[in-house]
Parts: sequence; C-alpha cells; structure tokens
Amino acid sequence: MFGNGRPRFLLLTTGYPRDGDLYQNAFIHRRVVKYQQAGMAVRVFWLWPPCKAAERYTFDGVQVVKGNHEVLGRELAAAAGTWQAALLHFIDPEMLRLLGRHEPDLRAIVWIHGVETEGCRRRLFNVRGPKGVVATVRRLPYIRRQRALLRRVYEGRDLGRRVDVVFVSTWYRENVAEADVGVAARCGHVIPNFVDEELFAHVPKVAADARRVLSVRPFTHRKYANDLMVKAVVQLTNAEATRDLEFTIVGDGPLWDSTTRPLQALANVTLQRRFLTHAEMSAMHRCHGVFLCPTRLDSQGVSMGEAMASGLVPVTNSVTAIPEFVDPECGKLARPGDHRGLARAVTELAVNPEDFTVMSRRAAERVRAQCGHAATIQRELDLMCAE
Repeated sequence: MFGNGRPRFLLLTTGYPRDGDLYQNAFIHRRVVKYQQAGMAVRVFWLWPPCKAAERYTFDGVQVVKGNHEVLGRELAAAAGTWQAALLHFIDPEMLRLLGRHEPDLRAIVWIHGVETEGCRRRLFNVRGPKGVVATVRRLPYIRRQRALLRRVYEGRDLGRRVDVVFVSTWYRENVAEADVGVAARCGHVIPNFVDEELFAHVPKVAADARRVLSVRPFTHRKYANDLMVKAVVQLTNAEATRDLEFTIVGDGPLWDSTTRPLQALANVTLQRRFLTHAEMSAMHRCHGVFLCPTRLDSQGVSMGEAMASGLVPVTNSVTAIPEFVDPECGKLARPGDHRGLARAVTELAVNPEDFTVMSRRAAERVRAQCGHAATIQRELDLMCAE
C-alpha cells in the first residue's frame, strides 16, 4: 500500500472531493497532493455517518475510504501502529474517541476551519423563516458538544496524547475559534490554507482585462453572499460607464436558480451552472481580470486567493478574516453587506486600467508570500514530522 520508509499519516475529514462533487473540501485535497509529492504516505478517511459500508475510491491519485464511525473503527484496528500522526480536519468527538480506543498514543494535529467551532450567532444570516429557526435550534446540542470537545483540545486536557491545533488565520483564531469556545488554544499555530502558485500561475494582465469580471462560488449558503454579487452586477449593467463589462458567473447549489434569476436576461452575463476542476478554474482565470467574491463570513477565502495568484484583482467585503489577506494595495474592499460598494469598486478598476494592472501584480505577489508553498505546506510538513 505504501512505499517502504515513507512517513505514514492518516487524514480524517468530514468531506473530500470526488468525481461529480469537486468542491467538497478541495482545499484539503490540495494539501494531500503536496504531502505525497514531498514523499509522505497519506491515507484519507472520509467520515460520513450515513455510509454503513466502506466505500473506496481514488481521486487524483489519492486513496480515499468513506464510511461511518463503525467503518472508521475497523480501519483503525486493521492498521493500528502504522501511523506517524493523525491529521484531523473538522474534528468531532467520535474521531478522538475512536483514536483513543485504537491508537491511544498517536499524535494528532487538528485543523480548525470554521463550522465546527462557530456559535449560532455567526451564521444568523442563514436563518430564513420558521424552518431556519427550527434548524438553528436543532443545531444547539451539536454546538454544545463541540464547545466541550474543543475546550479539552485547546487546553490539552484528558487527551492522553500530544495534540497540535492549526488555525488558518489569526483573526479566526482570536475572534471566533477561541472566543466562541471561551479559552485560548495553548497549542495553536496559525498557518493559512495553501494556494497552489504553480497551478494558479500568474499571467500578467492587460488593461482590457479590467472589464472582464469573474465569479466562481458555491450557491449553497448565504455566507457566500451571491445575492450581493447579483445586485452589484445588475447595477453595473445599468450604468453608462460599465454597460459593456463582461461577466462570467460559475457555480452550483440549491440557491442557484433563485439567486441568478435577475441575470438570466442580461446579454453581457454568461451563466455556467457547473463545478470546475482546478485546471478549468485556472483556465477561467486567464480569461478575466477581476474576481467578484463578496462574503458574509470567511476564515480565509481560498478561492479568492487562487484568483489573486492568477493575477485577478479581488473585489470583496471587508468582513471577518478577509482584511488579513487583502488590502487596498492589491484588492477592493466594500463595507459589509454593501452591494453598491462592490459595484463602485468594479467601476473604479474598469475606468482606471493603470491602477488595475498594478493591483493585479501586487495581488499575485501578496498571495504567494502569505499562502504559497513555503508559508503553508512546508510549515505543515515541518509540524507533521516534528518529534
């Protein structure tokens, strides 16, 4: 299964890409690919409670097993003693319980990404009508369990093993992960999600690219603020200075139809309801100059960083962790919830192409320095292999 002498790691996650569902924690997959290229042997287990029998598949050269907690227990028992560390993404209590039963001394590295640590108040924008209220109330027991679990992890109490915690941004660590749990993470590191500067190669932009606007987002939650994107596009197509802009909107999800309806009759808007591979996304970047990616909540904004790496200038909202990764020198930041500010930002780039080309270059430089291989993958590898 693995080459002789290669460090072996078990990665546990609550989702992983596969054919037909390419956006399922794709940022975790990019890590695994780079770990393997660095000579690490990584087995991925996708913990999915409804999956009662082990489902095995290979995605982009990565072996994946999908199953529920019982399947995970069997997998751990079969390979006990072979792992150097467990890598946990979107931790839940059962992950640690099963590790405690089968691998009681195995070192664990826990990545905190978002939904597994946020209190309900962080996502109140998703509460729409009575059904939304009911869903939020039903989520409260999960949040209480997660708070108790994360308090133990952050403080290193009663775990019987070495645990390191990784946060993807300083803002998220201080303002959400720790604030919502109520204790400081003594064993915490801040390492942003990786942005692949080779896959998303920087192709210098020209002035005309400032008039080609791209949005690639899931249409699954209101956190992605696609409704603000649509309002900004409608405003821009009605304005004299920006009537000739070209917009490409790509994505999918249950909110697609209702959200994009106002754009369907606009001649300068191309709608593509589909998922993109990373290679397709990189090719799409080369044809555009502005990345319109409003948000209501982000611990980092990986797709925004990927666009910046390709040289696109991001237009987004100054909320949560976004200002930690974008500044006015390399992008445009509108106020929270401000679609008019988003439209203004796109207009400024279109009518000032010289400024646009300078910001494009700075965007590519900034994301490489902050989220490139040396700043992320290499630091994670060092942590994984630390004694």
